[in-house]
Amino acid sequence: MKTICLISFLLIFNFTFTQSSKQVFVDAKYAIDINSSWKLKDINKYPFIDFEERLNVGYNKNDAVWCLINITNKENKKFKAWLCFNNNHLDSITFFDSKTTKLLGDRTTNSSPFITTQAFEIELLPNEKKLFITRVKKGISYLDFSISVFNSYNLNKQSGQKIALLSFFLGFITLLVLFNGLLFLINKKKENLLFVIYSLLSCIYILISTNYAKHLLFPDYLYFSELRIYIGVLSFISLTWFLSYFLNFKQYNPLTNKIIITLNFINLLLILFSILFLKLGFLSLLKIFFIINYSALSLIIVLICFAAMRHLKINKTDAFYVLFSFLPNLIWVFSLILNAFQLIPKKIEADWLPIFSVFEILLFGYILSKNYLATFLENKLLLKEIVAEKEKTIRSITKTQIKERRAIANIIHDNLGSKIAHVLHLLDMGNSKQASETIHELSSDIREISHKILPKSLDEGALMSNLKSQIASLNLGLKKTKIEIYTYDFPEKINEEWVFDLYLITLEIINNALKHSNASEIIIELYKHSDTYHFQYYDNGIGFTISKQTKGFGIENIEKRILFYNGKFEINSIESEGTTLQITLPISL
Repeated sequence: MKTICLISFLLIFNFTFTQSSKQVFVDAKYAIDINSSWKLKDINKYPFIDFEERLNVGYNKNDAVWCLINITNKENKKFKAWLCFNNNHLDSITFFDSKTTKLLGDRTTNSSPFITTQAFEIELLPNEKKLFITRVKKGISYLDFSISVFNSYNLNKQSGQKIALLSFFLGFITLLVLFNGLLFLINKKKENLLFVIYSLLSCIYILISTNYAKHLLFPDYLYFSELRIYIGVLSFISLTWFLSYFLNFKQYNPLTNKIIITLNFINLLLILFSILFLKLGFLSLLKIFFIINYSALSLIIVLICFAAMRHLKINKTDAFYVLFSFLPNLIWVFSLILNAFQLIPKKIEADWLPIFSVFEILLFGYILSKNYLATFLENKLLLKEIVAEKEKTIRSITKTQIKERRAIANIIHDNLGSKIAHVLHLLDMGNSKQASETIHELSSDIREISHKILPKSLDEGALMSNLKSQIASLNLGLKKTKIEIYTYDFPEKINEEWVFDLYLITLEIINNALKHSNASEIIIELYKHSDTYHFQYYDNGIGFTISKQTKGFGIENIEKRILFYNGKFEINSIESEGTTLQITLPISL
């Protein structure tokens, strides 16, 4: 952020720095030629007025300004310099001296040697006083300019600095445009696309306004003045579009959003009608379009500033960024408009809009890049957490599988293994009858063990009957604890993929309660609702502090298994009062 402020300051300093020559004395006068009808030979017939620091004719229609410029060389040596007209957007400047006639300007194919100004080379002998006559033309627009004399060294230095700095910033902006273009292709976020559109239009406006396009790229193009106005309006519309999306006016300021859209639509219509009227020659109506356009732009600026101030309550950082970037525009535009209609004597000198455009592009390019990097780092951290969670789940599943296999191994070893050894002993003794009976008992034990591990009828969805059977079996071996199961509209068979998991979860919950709760009563309730199954487990045991004990009881693993089926899991426990677990699972369509 500090870097953006610094480089923007450097840009402003470079664009506004000038230095006049002190070797000459300049006495300039001007006269306004209504309808551009005067001839050079008759110029002395008309009254001329002393030229002040800067001439501002205001809005004109096909007028011309004639200037009589007396330059005196006060040195005792020959003087070479450049007579400069400090407005690169004048249609034409005709320069007359005793020997030649030269022509520069936006409406000509001739180009000034310097990007910073429209300059004509002059040469004066020692102590010579010389008259130069110029005719300045700017049709159907606001006409203003100043006159100064510079030496070649200063002009070359300023031009070189301006070209270098502009090239650097345009290159940097190009990188931001490419980066945000790639971001849009990746994440499809509209704010990146709007930033790219605004940046491209602003770059075109900067190229035209700073004379970069005319001086270096397209010296023969004759319509930069009109293109500058239209691109400037389109750039502003794209900026308001971007800011409206950036601050989410559609949600937080819907009325402001609708007004801005309407005003921008009016501005687009004004562009189309002004082009049409220019072609048809209805030039007298163009001033009305200028007034409406400036008024609409001013109202949009005010609306965005007020909306941004209200947005401080919602997102302080984003609102501050918008205000920080937009308030200079507000000051500049109002000074320009008020001066154009001669409501204030002076406007802010120099064309500040290119400077503000560069600043805004850098600022919002920085913000969008910063937001993307923050999101990228958050996603990277989240992905790391997901991977860690998956690894933890795999370890938990492996641990559960080992536990279950160990239990099966113990059953086989303690029960089946001893009986098989007994059968072998009976066969060795020749007691085949008793061996046969023992084998039948062994077969029955295997079926019972298989049923305890995972009943075959669960394949058909018989959850309720298997739980009741298992609980009845458990109750036979319990003396201090009673397990009860109740069902409410719960079907005999259900066709759900989580049947096996819920059966094992129920047994695990009962086992935990028997081991740790010291409960005298364990109640299991099964419900069926319109779109969910609900399971509630309650014991009146000693309870526990959830934050300390759940992991040790395997509750975390149970919760993960429930969440896998898009279910909900809730546990409540109070010390000395018991524990309640609730599971809700969706009914498959």
